[in-house]
Amino acid sequence: RIVERSRTQVGNLAHSLMTPLAVLINEGRALGGAKGQLIAEQAASMQKQVDHYLQRARVAAQRDSVVYRTPVTPLVQRMVRVLQKLKPEIKLTLSLPAAEIIFG
Repeated sequence: RIVERSRTQVGNLAHSLMTPLAVLINEGRALGGAKGQLIAEQAASMQKQVDHYLQRARVAAQRDSVVYRTPVTPLVQRMVRVLQKLKPEIKLTLSLPAAEIIFG
């Protein structure tokens, strides 16, 4: 939960910086000259860092939110039934634990 809260705060901080950085970039370009160019370049560099961390937060959020849980027992039972139909001469026995097996 702490990690999730930290990611949210980083995302909020990054989003809150986007508009001021865009303003600085535009003002630096409008100012022109060496100082204007320096302001625009440095603000663009900061914006690039913000974009990078926002992208990392998005990837982490997608990775954590997509969870696949696969119950194994029904799949194994179905495989055994198919094998019994394909090879009726072979005696198959299936023994599974009482608790459900889940891959996730």
